[in-house]
Amino acid sequence: MKKKLYVYIDPINIKFPGFSIIANRMVRYIPNCEIIDNLSKCNKSDWILPMGIVAGLNLLKEGGHCNTIFLVDALTLGFKSTIKFSWKYSSIFKKSCIFDVLRLIKYIPIERKIVEKYKKIIVVSSHDQKYLERKYKKANFYTVTNGVVLPSEDCIKEKQFGYTLGILHYWGCGALIEIDWFVKSYLPKLRLKYPQLKVIAAGRGADNTVKEYFDRNRIIFLGEVENLCDFFNSIDIYITTVRKECGILNKVLDAFAYKKIVLGLDHNMYPFSSIKDAYLTYHNYQECEDAIKYIANNSQEIRQKTLIAYRYVQEQHNWEKNIKLLEQIINNDYE
Repeated sequence: MKKKLYVYIDPINIKFPGFSIIANRMVRYIPNCEIIDNLSKCNKSDWILPMGIVAGLNLLKEGGHCNTIFLVDALTLGFKSTIKFSWKYSSIFKKSCIFDVLRLIKYIPIERKIVEKYKKIIVVSSHDQKYLERKYKKANFYTVTNGVVLPSEDCIKEKQFGYTLGILHYWGCGALIEIDWFVKSYLPKLRLKYPQLKVIAAGRGADNTVKEYFDRNRIIFLGEVENLCDFFNSIDIYITTVRKECGILNKVLDAFAYKKIVLGLDHNMYPFSSIKDAYLTYHNYQECEDAIKYIANNSQEIRQKTLIAYRYVQEQHNWEKNIKLLEQIINNDYE
């Protein structure tokens, strides 16, 4: 960049890894780039790339240039999918719909305003891009996917299958809701079917409430791990339980990179539809149980799947390559 680029993230979202990881990679690979969480740190005439719908709305209110926004996810798709998921599984979880319904009502007009005002809207998943294009009948949407850091070969260890499921997550801001439905509805039945089954969780942001939840539900919690090998080498299957279908799950990319088989909720894997042979999916309990059985009994086939997934992230999720694509999109606006 010839001129300084400010990546603006609001003070709340800047704490989330989904935003901060991408922004930090921008600083690393885009010359003359700085992250800010307050618009007072720059001028209206500066090059500003807002990240997220809140930052985009704030920039509009301040009268800044509305060229490109890195929306990250299609929020209305996220809220619609979590509402649908909550109502589908059990009346126990219907109360959790209320907050999502209210947020959906709030963000429908905001998202529409963002789409109308910004010349280019970037998201991290082609699934989100297709949704936005269908919804708004416009062609100003772009996909720039996240990258992944590949581990060294000697880091990845072969492990004898032991029915160990792994969950990696940022545990702040009510994240337990993303696994609670699984823990209450599926896990008891899985433990009856597979008495040796274990669940290992890891990640930062866990307070005492989260830790007590894990203890109460007999989930082994490793906390924040400095080396992801410590986590992935301790599990057999990386399982996803996230209710929303928007965005891209960075931890799935990590699992691919560490050659660990992924068992994902069907809608969590939409961004990876080009490599359907690289993972397994489920959308009900029986499919989850059957997939675990298949993984346990077909080690060679599972190894082939993990190799397909590894080659995929190696080719498609290179941080430097993808950030350079982002820089090109931005430069077309400003230069």
